[in-house]
Formats: sequence, C-alpha cells, structure tokens
Amino acid sequence: MNISKFPSLRLENELKSIKADRSSFLPELKPNILFVIPDSISGMTNIFKWTALIQGRSKETSSPYAEGLYPININFDDSFPRTPPKISFEPGFKHIHIYDDGQICLPLVNERNWSAKYDMINVLNQVEELIHAEPRISSPANSKLSEIYRNDKEKYKNIIEEQARETWHKFKHLIGKI
Repeated sequence: MNISKFPSLRLENELKSIKADRSSFLPELKPNILFVIPDSISGMTNIFKWTALIQGRSKETSSPYAEGLYPININFDDSFPRTPPKISFEPGFKHIHIYDDGQICLPLVNERNWSAKYDMINVLNQVEELIHAEPRISSPANSKLSEIYRNDKEKYKNIIEEQARETWHKFKHLIGKI
C-alpha cells in the first residue's frame, strides 16, 4: 500500500465505523454526538477536515452545558494516525479546558499521549465527557473562567448557561440536516 494513501484510508474507515456505530445494537458513540461529517467544498470531500456537532446533555444533569449545541472542528494532517487530530471549538467558546482560540486541552490528543491505536469514536466521546465534566481548576486553559469558577460558582454557571442558550439558537438549524 502506498504510505501516502494510508491517512485517507484510515479516515474513511473511521467515518464508516462512526456511521455503522449509529445503526448497531451496541453503540459506542455517545448519543448526543449528533453527527460527524467531512467538509465539502464545491462537491469535493475533504477527508482531512471534519465537523461534529455535540448536543449538551439533558437539563436534568447538573452540567451548565446542558441544552447547548457545540460544533467542533477536527483537522487531520497527512501524518495521521501517527499524530493526533487538532480539535477546536469556535474561538471564544467558554470552557475551563478550552483556550480562547478554541483549541482544546485534552490529554488524549496531546502529542505526548497520542497513540495511533486510538480511534475517533473514543476521541469524540472524550471531548463530550470533557464538556460536561467537573472542571480541573489546577490545569486550566482558560484562566479567567477558572478564576470566576473558583471565586463565584453561580456567576460561572450563569455565564455557561447563557452560552448554552446562545449556541442552541445559533446551531439548532443543523439538527436533522445530516
């Protein structure tokens, strides 16, 4: 096999696995990861650039991210799967473990921790978990938000819940389109 084709073949298989998982009886992909699609420009699919949409967990959970819709960008380079994908939210997304430019702080996709054996279902599930997990304020990517969380949890909750409402209204038209 031509080594230069390996990344695109692996990515095509990853997408097939995600789509097959949706129809299986033992789904691995969390149900609130609504879709994962490769980008397309002028009818040409770019297998190296994906978009996923994560819906916040139900409002019965204690997460202030509940009820929001969160698109993520996933970019692969031609050295994938030897190197991790670059995962980002929209710039300005408010989360203690997401930098102001939208880049995610997730150990799994760090160069030091990455392994070619990781699949994208696992990565997407980890991103979904990170959104809703209790923040680790000892290692924040967003120090300002971490400070608010540390000093005034109610203010923090209000900021995140407002963001959830805004993202719902901004991206709700995408539900059911794919």
